[in-house]
Amino acid sequence: MCGLTSEVYLLVPKKYLSDPYNLKTLETYEVEGEILDVRKVYGELVGEEVKIKELVGKSLKFILSTNVIGNYDNLFIAEDSWSTLRDYGVLPGDFILKVKLTRIKIGEKLVEIYSKRDVVAR
Repeated sequence: MCGLTSEVYLLVPKKYLSDPYNLKTLETYEVEGEILDVRKVYGELVGEEVKIKELVGKSLKFILSTNVIGNYDNLFIAEDSWSTLRDYGVLPGDFILKVKLTRIKIGEKLVEIYSKRDVVAR
């Protein structure tokens, strides 16, 4: 996986990743995921924007940065994954990205995230 991050990130409540998987604070972890949906914040996809739906099912790489203070960690989109989103024009503030996180690298071990069922962050 890639260690370089873009400047784009998702806020993830600690109760979904860092708490249940006992992740250390002020550390970074490589995370794999899959795009489930992409939609506009306001309105419907029109014209060439419809091509964005081609992203559904694509894999993404992230870097999770755990925070000491607060109830959220930062899930940065890895640079190589960001280039794919950017090329489709999926820009922060304009689109909502729904992802399924599948694996996290803890030390040298890849761990399946919620391997028995899907847990949905609300």
